[in-house]
Parts: sequence; C-alpha cells; structure tokens
Amino acid sequence: MLGIAALATESGVWLLARRNAQNAADAAAYGGTLVLAQRPPLRTVAMAEGAARETVTLNGFTAGTGTTVTAAAGTWNPAARTFTAGGTLPNAMRVDITQNQRGGFARLISTTAPQAWGGATAALVDAGVACTLSIPPPGGSTSQVNGTTLITGSASLTAPDCVIVSNAGALRSVDIGTNAAGSLRAAQIRASGECENCDAIPRDQLPGGVLDYHPPATNPYTALDDRAANPMSGLVCTNPVYRDAAGVILPRVQRGNRSLPPSGWVTVQPVPRTSATPAGVIPAICEDISPGNGQRVHFAPGTNYFDGQSLQMSSPGASVTGTGVTLVLTGSTAGDVGNIQLSGGTFTLIAPTAGSGVPGVYDGVVIYRDVLGEVSNSANDAIRIEGNTTSTLFGGVYAPTSEIQISGNTNTNPPAGASGGCTAYVGGRITFTGNSTIDITACPLTGTNVPVIQNVVLVQ
Repeated sequence: MLGIAALATESGVWLLARRNAQNAADAAAYGGTLVLAQRPPLRTVAMAEGAARETVTLNGFTAGTGTTVTAAAGTWNPAARTFTAGGTLPNAMRVDITQNQRGGFARLISTTAPQAWGGATAALVDAGVACTLSIPPPGGSTSQVNGTTLITGSASLTAPDCVIVSNAGALRSVDIGTNAAGSLRAAQIRASGECENCDAIPRDQLPGGVLDYHPPATNPYTALDDRAANPMSGLVCTNPVYRDAAGVILPRVQRGNRSLPPSGWVTVQPVPRTSATPAGVIPAICEDISPGNGQRVHFAPGTNYFDGQSLQMSSPGASVTGTGVTLVLTGSTAGDVGNIQLSGGTFTLIAPTAGSGVPGVYDGVVIYRDVLGEVSNSANDAIRIEGNTTSTLFGGVYAPTSEIQISGNTNTNPPAGASGGCTAYVGGRITFTGNSTIDITACPLTGTNVPVIQNVVLVQ
C-alpha cells in the first residue's frame, strides 16, 4: 500500500517534469529555427543549434549526468511530414531532451528509473507572398543601401493585397514617414528588425498588422547572381539600329576611330540575346540610350544587356517599349554597372513568360541590375521608376546591390489580357516617395516568381 501511495504521489512529479521537458523542447526548437532563418551571413547552422541548446538550459535542463540534450538542424518535408538531420539548406530544428527522475518510495514496487522526455521539431513554412522585399546587399551595405524599406514624404502607397517585407535586421528595417503613414494601404508589413512609425498607420488600412523580428522572406531571384546559372562572359558590343520617322535605317557617325549614334533618329532598337544567338556570344549595348521628345526605344523580345551603360528617359514625349524582354545592367567592374531611370514619358516593358527567358533564369524578370554593381549612395547607381496612367511595368525588378526608387505617381498598369498587375520589387533598398500602386495578382501570367514569406511553426 505504501508503494502504491508513493507511486501516485511521485507520478504527479514525473508528469510535471515531462511537461517541463516538452515545453523546453518546444521553445528550443522554435528559437533555434528563428536563428536558422537568419543565416547566412548573419548566422550559421552551428549558432542555431547552440541557441537551441542554450534555450533548453535556460528552461532548467542542463546536459550532463542523467540529462541528455540534442539539437540538430535539418530538413523538414511537409508532404511526408518527416525530419532529416543535416543537409545543405536546413529549414528546421529538432530538439530532444531526456532526464532521469528519482524513484523515491516508488522503488518499493519498481526498480526501473523513470525518465522525463520532451521532443519537438520546428520548421520554416511558406506563409504567403510579398510584393516588395528589401534585402541586405551581398558583400556589405552603405548608410543608405542597407536592406531597408523607406516610405517617405507625402507618399501614398496603395497595395491592399500586398505584403511589404524587409530582411534587414535593423531598428528601422521599415521606416514609415509621418506624412506617409496616414495614406498607406497594404495587407501587412513584416520586418526582420523593427518597423519605425508603423503604429501611426490606421488599423483598417493594414489588416494584417505589423510583424517585427520575423524570419526573412525568400529571395526568388538569387539564381541571377550565380554566374553558373546566369553566365555573362562573351559580351560583344553590338550597335543598336537607329531609324528615322519613315523607318529608314540611319548610318552611324564616324569621328576618328569612334562610331557614334546618328542624329535625327526617331526609333532605336538594340540587338537582344535570343535562343538563336550563337553560344558564347552575347550582344551588348555599349552606349547610353537617352530618348528625347518624340523618340522611342523599342526592345525586341529577348535579353538586352547594357555593358557599363544606362537607360535614362526624362522627356515627357519619349517612350520605351518591349514585350517579352529583360533589361540587364552589367559591366566589367563594380563601378562600371549602369542604371535605369524612367522618370518621364511613357513605358511598356513586359517580362518574358515562363520558358521564354534567355537564359531561363530570366523567366518573368523585366529588369536586373547585376550583383556585381557597386553598393553606393549615389543616385547614379539607383533604379528609378516613375510611372503614370499610361505606363506598364510587368515582371520582377531585381537590384540586389542598389536602391530601387519608386517615385511620382507610379501606377504600373496591367497589359492587355491580364486581370491584374505584376510588379515585384527586390532590392538592396526600396524607397517610395510618391503615389504608387503595387499589385502582383497577375504574376502567374508571365511565370514571375515573387518573394515568399515564411513563419516558424512547430510541426512535430
């Protein structure tokens, strides 16, 4: 009878220890996955596993005599609901705790020492998509291009179906100007750091609220930064074709050993890289293109490379057009990469559809500024988009080492046949300074990948 009474009493203690072990495992797996989400270069797998073990210790379970603690990063397969330790891109953390318990009087009826056990797996799971994503530039930041998102001035940002995300782990990961807060409309704001002045946004204009210190969103365009997937060797300067108002090709002007664009042109068409372009040869634009009043730049389908040059349109009577196109800004050195500034006139630029990008990593991408580009605060290294009621920008815009400025009354309209817009911005800094509307509902039309937001969830 004494043993039975002791067992009844001590089983309550063991049950409490079991619950404590489970709670510690849950907290450690969750916290370790949060750290895992920050890598690299901010965190390593070893740091994430160390954070998980430290959380176990803080919750009263120290590895040693009678207590074992394991924490392992690995891969969670949501379809099979299985966890596999290790892997090159771990997305989950598994934590297991065992602790021997004292038998006390219960030994009168059993000599087996009971154990308290807790085990948990937490994983990063996809939780939706985002329209804009600012990312810390690979290789380092400046005081301005630092992975943050800035909505300032009298900006009126309308993105009711969009999530705005910053992967910068900074106090002002997202910074909302006082005058801009009252007119901002978005589905949600998520920051890996903090959102400054977000509490000034009316609640009914931000139904998903503000989430600080959340896992970074995934960058859908990282393959563009990989020279194996996106080779740029073999650039060959190829003169664009200039025509007059009647469509007649104009000869270039020779000055010494220099070949210059003709005067009096009305239309210019660069030579793109297409699927028919010989291997190892990439036609490149080796002169700045700046259309004036009454002039038009037309890009034929394919990938158009600016080698150390820029596209700048500021005249109200100018235009830039192209369907099935990607504009690539690259160069021979970091300081040689140009920019795109569309701040006047009208433009219609539509990305290649799925399966038609050249190479395939450009599917759905309309503008890419090479990761080689210098990270600087200079306006000459920024992409500036200022649309209007007659302009269309359809596809992904990616500038990992520079600022993307969306200014003026930017309203990038959908093309014919599309039920919505598709302009997804990913950059080293994203700045809104005007009245802008953003929409990604029609991105599947061109196969444009968009940033994916993630949550940490206990899955086992």
